[in-house]
Amino acid sequence: MDTKNDLLKACRKNVTAFFLVFATFCTFLPLQSVAENDRKESIGLTLSGGGAKGFAHIGVLHIIDSLGLKVDYISGTSMGSIVGALYASGYSANEIEEFALSVDWARVFNAKPELENIHIRNRYQNGKSLFEVPFENFKIVIGTGAIEGQQLWSLLEQLFFHVRETVEFEDLPIPFACVATNIETGEPIILSSGDIVSALRASMAIPAVFTSVDRDGNRLVDGGVVNNYPVDAVKKMGAEHVLGVYVSQGLKKAEELKTPVDIIYQMGFFKDAYMFKKNKGITDLFISPDLEGYEASSFGDVQQIIERGKQIARVYMPEIKALAETNPTMPGETSIRALRQNIILDEVSYQGLKNIRKSYVNNIAGFKAEDTLSANKLNTITKRLYATGYFERVTYTYSASGNSPDRKHLVYTFDEKPMNKLRIGLHYNSFLGIGLIGGISTSKLFLYNLNGDFSFRLGEQPAFRMAIDFFTSDKQNNWMSLRAEGDQLKFPYNENFVSVAAYKQRYSRIDISINQIVGKSAYLSAGAAFYSQHLNPTIQTDYVIKGENRGYEAFVGFKKYTLDRHAFSRSGKNISLLASYFFGQNPSVEVITTDGTITDLSKIGISIGEFIQFKFNYEYHLPLTQRSSYFTRIQAAYNFNYTQGFLNMFNVGGTNPFLRDQILFAGLNEYEIITPAVFSAGLGWNFNVWSEFFVNPVINAAMYDFQLDNLNAVNHDNLLIGSAVSLGYRSPLGPINATISYSLQSKEVLGYINMGWSF
Repeated sequence: MDTKNDLLKACRKNVTAFFLVFATFCTFLPLQSVAENDRKESIGLTLSGGGAKGFAHIGVLHIIDSLGLKVDYISGTSMGSIVGALYASGYSANEIEEFALSVDWARVFNAKPELENIHIRNRYQNGKSLFEVPFENFKIVIGTGAIEGQQLWSLLEQLFFHVRETVEFEDLPIPFACVATNIETGEPIILSSGDIVSALRASMAIPAVFTSVDRDGNRLVDGGVVNNYPVDAVKKMGAEHVLGVYVSQGLKKAEELKTPVDIIYQMGFFKDAYMFKKNKGITDLFISPDLEGYEASSFGDVQQIIERGKQIARVYMPEIKALAETNPTMPGETSIRALRQNIILDEVSYQGLKNIRKSYVNNIAGFKAEDTLSANKLNTITKRLYATGYFERVTYTYSASGNSPDRKHLVYTFDEKPMNKLRIGLHYNSFLGIGLIGGISTSKLFLYNLNGDFSFRLGEQPAFRMAIDFFTSDKQNNWMSLRAEGDQLKFPYNENFVSVAAYKQRYSRIDISINQIVGKSAYLSAGAAFYSQHLNPTIQTDYVIKGENRGYEAFVGFKKYTLDRHAFSRSGKNISLLASYFFGQNPSVEVITTDGTITDLSKIGISIGEFIQFKFNYEYHLPLTQRSSYFTRIQAAYNFNYTQGFLNMFNVGGTNPFLRDQILFAGLNEYEIITPAVFSAGLGWNFNVWSEFFVNPVINAAMYDFQLDNLNAVNHDNLLIGSAVSLGYRSPLGPINATISYSLQSKEVLGYINMGWSF
């Protein structure tokens, strides 16, 4: 009986326990299911490379922002890495679009520095070569790419200024990684730590276009060579679902491969084609915008490409919204506008300086302890340092200083250029004919701060120039110059706009001067020169002048040059003023008549003696709209106490300045008028009609052959009115212009061609 009661008690206890366990299980089971259903699933975003076509990524980001999709991880290659890093570092889609539309992409991919940052001594001639090749120890130095991309480095430094201290990219607002290629092994390298600027620059180091980047012991180029669509990278970061945007064209079809270059290019992307198939297979939502008609180089079509991205993303809005529901967040955007944009300088150090003195860099940069430095200010300093011409690359990083975490240790790194370079170019115009232009220059001619340059023109009308400049200090505000030049020129002599004679002239000159910078973009000069002018007639008329005249010149001058570019300028000024005293002339000149009689200059009213010369040029360009600007030009030249014929007169005519003592005038050819006194004023417009094509209409008027003490004698015979229209193209060779002009006085329509930079 007791046994039976014990058994019943045990059964009741077990049943009670069973029901308690069952009830507990039933109670918590729904809670566990709810917790599992509410778990957020991580979303990865992969953006492919594709050059300018990568701007379509921005359009997709707009839709992502509008639908409230929270991205947890981002990977990218080349342009996709830049757009992805901007988004990962806190920029909204709107801010990225604003940046993409505001950047002058032609300047970013230009190897030449802005004119405004170049030393005024070199500014006028800088960039007027087709090729510039550095050399060292009598060997040409060729980089790993055509473009170092300093402007791109500077742009990236400015854009990512707020995250330069972020060493691990997983610590960005959105964890990020980009892909580059190890050029030694051909393997993809995932970059997820270190300096973000060098990582992005490596990821888009297009082979043969941009130089490679040395980073972490590897030499890196564009990741698009082996993994242009790195979904595998974002998967490794932890993404469970992947939204991928692909803007590249992939491999070409067989019928599109028509040249050996096409074949070689195709072979270089076989590995990427394999990786693309693999990565596309693990993409949950694959988006590929229709970018037909656009190329990797279509940087002039940013807005249209962004719109293509928006269009394709709208098609996939239901799928994007479904992803957003697996990882919900409130619709809206992040923004970096409130983030710190300044640092306080505690100390600065320089790396990579070998031939260039630290004191010189300090003078250019102007750093001081406790300086407050913004991204814009550092960008300006970097551009000034690059514009010295001494460096291939100038970059910076900053980190917390050991002296104070609130202050920063700024580190500038320099990659010095060889001190010597060769230049070459081609030129043609209707006056000079065709010419091969070359030169050699050095930034260290035996001594530090002693620069040398030699340039020449070979062709129908040859010329040369030589200059040696010695800077008296590292500030380079003062310098002494020794210059020599010479040319052989053929020019007509006209009367009443009709050619009555023609001369071949050999001219040479050597001068020494002292120079002082006044402000950033101007300098004063004072010096003395010796010159020689030899005339030989090529057409016999009633009488001709033959022989040589030598003499001396003492001069003072002022020059200011702030044009934004040499050709088709939009803004800035070009001002020059020169006053000269000519003395000590020693003529060996004779007059020959048609019958062979030789007489002296006095018989034709020429007397060679001392005189004073004044020349003034003022040119001002002002932008009107994004594509148009206007300019005014005023020129004046006058010889005081002058009685020596056309030997030292001014030649009036032409629309391109390349001749000594030239006064530009639309409507006349060069040397159409030779005069001892002239005043000219003109107004012109500059229209950028499309891409690099321009239209330039000009009108001008002038007064010549007048005397300041008898202006009442001026009449319509001393007046000129003319106009011209030029069609121009900005090419790597230099400006190409086709000009048609007309003057009311000559009553002749003139055609003129110019190609490249004149000497």
